[in-house]
Amino acid sequence: MSYIYKILYSACVAAAKIQLGFYKQKISILRKDFLNDLVSEVDIKSQQIIIDQLKSLMKKKGLKESQMGFISEENIFLNPKAKHLFIIDPLDSSSSYLAGRISFCISIAYLKDEKLQAGIVYQPIKKIIYYAQLGLGAFKIIDKKKTKLKIIEKSISETNVAYNTSADPKVTTLVLEKISSIKQVVRKVEKTSSAVLTISSVATNANQMAVNGRCFIWDLAAVKLIIEQSGGKITDWEGEEINLDLNNPKNPYQIIVRNKKDLQLLLIGSITHSLATYKDGVKERFGGGVMYGSETAANLGIDTTVLTIGALDIDLGIEELKLQNIKVYKISRRVS
Repeated sequence: MSYIYKILYSACVAAAKIQLGFYKQKISILRKDFLNDLVSEVDIKSQQIIIDQLKSLMKKKGLKESQMGFISEENIFLNPKAKHLFIIDPLDSSSSYLAGRISFCISIAYLKDEKLQAGIVYQPIKKIIYYAQLGLGAFKIIDKKKTKLKIIEKSISETNVAYNTSADPKVTTLVLEKISSIKQVVRKVEKTSSAVLTISSVATNANQMAVNGRCFIWDLAAVKLIIEQSGGKITDWEGEEINLDLNNPKNPYQIIVRNKKDLQLLLIGSITHSLATYKDGVKERFGGGVMYGSETAANLGIDTTVLTIGALDIDLGIEELKLQNIKVYKISRRVS
């Protein structure tokens, strides 16, 4: 393995030693912005030892500390434009860790000249490693045995979707609305805790899609490369590519993780009948398979185009679809 892998792995092991030492023990807890958004002394200690290890090991490679930068979850934003930048989540899913569950991990990304070069995710309890290096692929490593990660494309009906709710109740509402709109057409939906492990599950084919309504650069950086090197991609909820904003590390992201293949859907049909046809003015308003199908496709991150025959009252329906970034082409006709 490369020297950068050894550096990232050594930093993870050092942090894992602290986390396992405090695991299921009484721990000092602080609160963040929301009631169940927690940070503990273990988060802080893990963060510090990771940074110390990275500095020490990079110096041994002949680098000066001034050439290094660090972005880490617990308010560490040092020299983010440095030639050698590390983005760190020292303890993803602190709530799981504090509850004595095993679904927590450490995540570190390495960027050179602001470009992702390597990323590692380490699960201390299971000692499972996910690692990717630009141009060299992504791997799952257990007991030094490497398995190359390659995302397998599956149909929508065979798709398992994993999602994360949020400490922010408004974000949770948005996520649940999105999940509700797709759960009837996929195989299974499942709520998970760690954002990093949820995203990683797509690389291992445990899930075919992951949805998150509020994650941050330290959640994304390492797994973004792991997903891309295993044949997947991460977009925002409108299907646009995610670019890591190094200047604004506290900016949240809404993401969908899936197969890299660009899925496109063309739907042809009528969105609605003219309301003039119905005395009650309500029946079949914006109904039909085209309307519902395009909404579902958009929520699955599928690029959708609608070609529709429009009645006099169709404009409201078209505007609703355009709000979801669905391309709509209308052929007008007059209904008496």
